[in-house]
Amino acid sequence: MSWRRLFTLMVGALALSGCTLISTAAQPSVVQPTAVSAPLLSPTDPFYLYHHVEFANADLYFVSPTHQLEPVARLVSSSQHLLQVMTLLTMGPTSVEASQGFTSYLTRSVRVNQATIDHGIAIVDVNANFAELPPIQQRQSVLQMLETVLANGASRGLEITVNQVPFAVRLLTGDTTRVVTAADVTQL
Repeated sequence: MSWRRLFTLMVGALALSGCTLISTAAQPSVVQPTAVSAPLLSPTDPFYLYHHVEFANADLYFVSPTHQLEPVARLVSSSQHLLQVMTLLTMGPTSVEASQGFTSYLTRSVRVNQATIDHGIAIVDVNANFAELPPIQQRQSVLQMLETVLANGASRGLEITVNQVPFAVRLLTGDTTRVVTAADVTQL
């Protein structure tokens, strides 16, 4: 074996032996909050060390085992609140909620592009997969979305757009409407 190769191995072994210079404990130890140099114990945005994130509870409406829409509480950040709520709604119930029998009328193929509230009306833009749902599933999905937006800041109703194009919701009477309100619930 050449001296160069032996020297390289010795330097590598010496460098690796430095890993044992830090003592380890058999049991975990408690670190006092004052010993943490950065504010790692407070909720922060992962990209900004000192940007504080506020969280809020949101009610998402899912189909219960009794086939009724029931609110399920979720924790979301308060910024972009409605967009997060609607995105979570299209993702469906969590595995815990699903094990409790909750389902959704919305399919996972429906994606929310944008969600805002303007003058009390929630405007939710979804992808084209929503328009391809069967009419009865569209109405059920609209009802599920309406209940969710009413519980999360919209006071006057829901307007759906598909890729920024207004979508007319067909009611059971055969009429169509662009803004679905709480009064329209019986027609969905």
